[in-house]
Amino acid sequence: MQVFRGTSCAFETTFKDVDGDALIPADASAYPQIQIKDPAGDIITTGVGNHLGNGDYRFSWFCPEDGTINAHDVPWRVEWFFVTITGHSKSSEQTFDVVDKVEADPRERQQTYLARTGGSARIMIRHPRRIDQIALTVKYGTGGAVIKFVEGIAQNDTEASITNPNRKIQESVVDGTYVYYYDTVPLTQGEYLIFWDYQETLVSPRDTYVQMLRVVPDIFWHYAMDLRMLVDRLQKHVGTVQAYSDADLYSYLLSGLDTINFYAPTTNWTLTDIPLTGSHGVRTALLYASTIHALIAQQILETEIKFTHTGQTVTLTVDHDYSGVLAAIKAQLDEYGKAKVQIFIQAEGSAFSGVRPKSYRVLRTVFRVDKAFGPGFMPPGGAALLQNIGL
Repeated sequence: MQVFRGTSCAFETTFKDVDGDALIPADASAYPQIQIKDPAGDIITTGVGNHLGNGDYRFSWFCPEDGTINAHDVPWRVEWFFVTITGHSKSSEQTFDVVDKVEADPRERQQTYLARTGGSARIMIRHPRRIDQIALTVKYGTGGAVIKFVEGIAQNDTEASITNPNRKIQESVVDGTYVYYYDTVPLTQGEYLIFWDYQETLVSPRDTYVQMLRVVPDIFWHYAMDLRMLVDRLQKHVGTVQAYSDADLYSYLLSGLDTINFYAPTTNWTLTDIPLTGSHGVRTALLYASTIHALIAQQILETEIKFTHTGQTVTLTVDHDYSGVLAAIKAQLDEYGKAKVQIFIQAEGSAFSGVRPKSYRVLRTVFRVDKAFGPGFMPPGGAALLQNIGL
């Protein structure tokens, strides 16, 4: 058993005779007695177990923040001592390890949640202590309409069931911290703002924690694969600080899309507007533009963690510089900028204009192309008319 420093835990044991009947204590207010000892054998806590019925007892304990972290072969101990109504005694012992709080799941380092179109998402927050009051508000877009409001923590299976449309927030203790989470319904493509309003105790100030959930089109996963192959040849795992999460890649892709739209003539292309084949280089330009944003973020990180160690005989330097790669990619994008006018013209196709043929006679009669000129003669539509006259 592991107990995390600065958290509460409970120890349980059973006192029964050989026939399986519960033993009766000589004094229910004094037995079973409990001693919690640290690895050095010093008594840290004493107390009396609470009777749960049928000979089962429990003792709750709060491990101090500065509790000694023990070695595996020198554990902490819980010693139980029981005296029956007949004067017989019985004792038992349990061992456990005191460990420090584990860091949050590396996936929680990402700045946004990511979900596929039509999929659901688990939104969550982690807190070092139990929260007394908590509420969740989900809005569509940047400050749009409220699509979900949930208040309170689930107290039973019905309030926590995924099939219950009025389910509440769930609470769980994971790695020494309290996790509060909620599973959404299937979502449509777009961005969602998530507000967690919580109050740790009745006398604590009310705080708000804001998150963002992005529901992405399926085409993103194609770009995510190609972008990761370009910027992450080491295939860094999500557990490393330098790794790229899918949410990071989507953010870089959106920035790259803005970049290629910015080149003159300005456009408003979306991910779904750019074909995977026959895009005249726009797809590759999007990958290059997204890579620039990814490498700039990586360069900032490398600047923060670079170091130089100079010893008596050895000098060690860790410094990753992406300036050469960024310059090469910029040169490629400059070529794209020169060609975008031609790409834009080809992408737009033939123009269409609503016109009326005009007679330059004295009466200057104007004929509508959607009306018949006379019995039995119907002029062609606008597109066919332009084609017939060579436009």
